[in-house]
Amino acid sequence: MVLLVQLQLQLSTSIMSELLIGKTIDEANVIIKNYHAMIDGTEYDADLLEEAIALHTVGKQANRIKCATIGWKAIEEMIAESETQHGK
Repeated sequence: MVLLVQLQLQLSTSIMSELLIGKTIDEANVIIKNYHAMIDGTEYDADLLEEAIALHTVGKQANRIKCATIGWKAIEEMIAESETQHGK
């Protein structure tokens, strides 16, 4: 079970980093918002999420949501902190 959780965390974070490389902050925020919407089971743009769509069923498994979103939440916090520091 621990190995499965670790693999899911690595997969989610790897997909996220590949998806966000080369994107502007605004584009990254839209992708992150859509990812969280997908996990929450609300409307999202599947085309925008590319390979991250592979994790679309995670929201149905409450015990896996944290692992699938921890990296996404971390980058979201880093963006917000950077914008605060740089006066945006």
